[in-house]
Amino acid sequence: MVTENEIKGFKEKIFYLLSKSKLGRAFELLDKLLLLSQEAVFADKIDGLKTTYKLMLQYSFQGINDPEQQVVYQRLLKETYEITDAVTESWLKLNSFSYYYSSTRLFLTRDIDNSFVMQELEKNDLEKVFPTEDDEKEYEFYLSHLFTKFWLTSQYNDDSVIFCKSLVENVRIKPVELSLAASAIMLSTLHLFDEKKFLCLFELQKSSYKEVSLRALTGIVLSLFFHNDRIVFYPTIRNKVILLFEDEKCVKEAQLIIQQLVRSKETERITKDITENIMPQISKIAPRMRDDLVDIDQNEDFEEKKNNWQDLIDETGVGDKMQQYAELQEQGSDIQMSTFSMLKNYPFFTEVGNWFLPFFIQHSSVKALFLKDADGTQDFVSSLVKSNFLCHSDKYSFCLNLVMVPENYRKAMMNGLQVETDQMKELEKDKKVLSQDSIAEVIINKYIQDLYRFFKLFVVSHKDSFEDIFSFRFDFHKAWFFRFLNQNNDFLVKMGEFFFAKNLFENALSSFLYLDEQSQPDVERYRKIGFCYQKLLNFTFAIDYYKKAELIETDNLWTIRKIAYCYRNLKQYDEALDYYLVADSLAKDNQSILFNIGICYFEQKQFDKALNYFFKIEFISNNNKKAENYIALCSFFTENYAKDETYYLKQPEDNGYYELLYLAHCYWCMKNKSKALEYYKKSAGLVRKEQKGNCKLIYETLEEEADTLAKYGISALDISFISDAVRYDL
Repeated sequence: MVTENEIKGFKEKIFYLLSKSKLGRAFELLDKLLLLSQEAVFADKIDGLKTTYKLMLQYSFQGINDPEQQVVYQRLLKETYEITDAVTESWLKLNSFSYYYSSTRLFLTRDIDNSFVMQELEKNDLEKVFPTEDDEKEYEFYLSHLFTKFWLTSQYNDDSVIFCKSLVENVRIKPVELSLAASAIMLSTLHLFDEKKFLCLFELQKSSYKEVSLRALTGIVLSLFFHNDRIVFYPTIRNKVILLFEDEKCVKEAQLIIQQLVRSKETERITKDITENIMPQISKIAPRMRDDLVDIDQNEDFEEKKNNWQDLIDETGVGDKMQQYAELQEQGSDIQMSTFSMLKNYPFFTEVGNWFLPFFIQHSSVKALFLKDADGTQDFVSSLVKSNFLCHSDKYSFCLNLVMVPENYRKAMMNGLQVETDQMKELEKDKKVLSQDSIAEVIINKYIQDLYRFFKLFVVSHKDSFEDIFSFRFDFHKAWFFRFLNQNNDFLVKMGEFFFAKNLFENALSSFLYLDEQSQPDVERYRKIGFCYQKLLNFTFAIDYYKKAELIETDNLWTIRKIAYCYRNLKQYDEALDYYLVADSLAKDNQSILFNIGICYFEQKQFDKALNYFFKIEFISNNNKKAENYIALCSFFTENYAKDETYYLKQPEDNGYYELLYLAHCYWCMKNKSKALEYYKKSAGLVRKEQKGNCKLIYETLEEEADTLAKYGISALDISFISDAVRYDL
């Protein structure tokens, strides 16, 4: 029986072949897909495409000059994409049990006419409280239906575009409805390409409401990126993109969107660090803070309590870290994910549309917090939801959580947070004087956070219905539309530098290589490309670019050391040694350089020369354990066992399993087998402790070094005896 994954797999392979202009092979797979899916209704259309392609090939090889050949070929590619979508979608709608297609089948039985949906949405004014509970339920039903309609309609038609345009032009339709529509259309476009979906997004981008316009623009940017291979076939979309980015304001906004999407790449690292390193420390002092909070009353000096809390935080050692993340938040980083990811389990978030719903206080799930202010809740929450502190999704999470808090505890909490309430009011005043660019940046920042939460939290349990867009590399510079945002390469330089600073080396490398093709030679760029390759463990390419930098700026110590490092990792010790010796001439008595020279000589088995450098390090720096270990090793390989023993025992408490192993070898070669066995067992014991009872490493090491040890009188039979003696703990 054919599976959903098989159908989707064929589609992916066909799309890949089409992106490489391998039309004939794509037709072969399309025939197999048709046979597999048994969607015979598409057979005639596919046969027609194949016939046209064969005729085009015949004309071409018969020497007939066809000025329309390229046009015909492009049309064939476009229609093959479309027919593949149609075959796949037709089968999945009937047979898939995924969340998306199950929801689609249910929606088709409950669809409502567009004009009626519009009429019902027009009735309500979100500036006021709903007259009755029925009015409230009715509004939320049609709001949800609007989202579902745009999201689950796989192919739009002219009526869809007209409906979308009428929503934008209707003054009774407010930002909440339009914002939700923009998010739904974006989701639908990401799921399945459709020219008319793009047209709807372009209509919404024209909205006078900034939140709506920027959501639509985000949808356009993401859809252009993920469907880049197909945009070439749709001149209407291309022309609208060109027209859109003739407006410098739209260019800046699109750049902000890309910057924030790129910045989201560090959210996982930030969340992990907060969860693993900061929250455990905070949890230790939470009981004390909770007790203080309960004891606070209206007349007590809250500042004194807060100072006590600050002292507690400083004692944990995370105060500086929290300050660092506060600064990152100022720059646009998402530091709230770790907190609010745990507050997405409410029934509210089982509905897809609610992940994208702009916050409004009349919503039935949170309205209770705003109906009265007996405990001071309304003042605080109102300030919070008006602030830029949280994205919409997190505002709902916060309020849903607050609704569950017992009233007496909530009252104490509100008293304690009065200072923060006053601060948020001040921030709200500041917001009113923000520039248009700053307002756009805030809106984009919070919307991308809403998207991040949906794709990282909801999608985890519905992977069969959504692709996590944040798992992609976001190489926007490879997309067709990026040229309009990067006229002088300044924007790509900024992106590349951000990737590089955040250790996102794959992204940084892709950006810098693209810049390298477009720009004049640049020594810093070559170094950064080399460093990216080095971090990605491609040492050969790293050397190539480091040497390009060396040609421009010779005798640069940093570059020379990096070249040496890469050669050493490639085990090309002759070349590495040459560069380390140059580095030594530029930075005399640098212990790291001296150590690496010693290592190169050691790997070349020039033990006497290696010893000279390790002894020099020992002279410069007493008790250098790394140098002592290599002095001991060189002594063993030069059969100076007494010195070997001396150096391993200089700092015995710092010996690892490898040092203990070679000290055991030393005693074996000195014919002191009982002492040797003692240290073999110590080495095995350390391995057993570090690897939770697994001694496999020590046995493997003995086997791997059998040929080397044989030269020093430790035979294969000796190794077997040693291994078994350790195994039986004799």
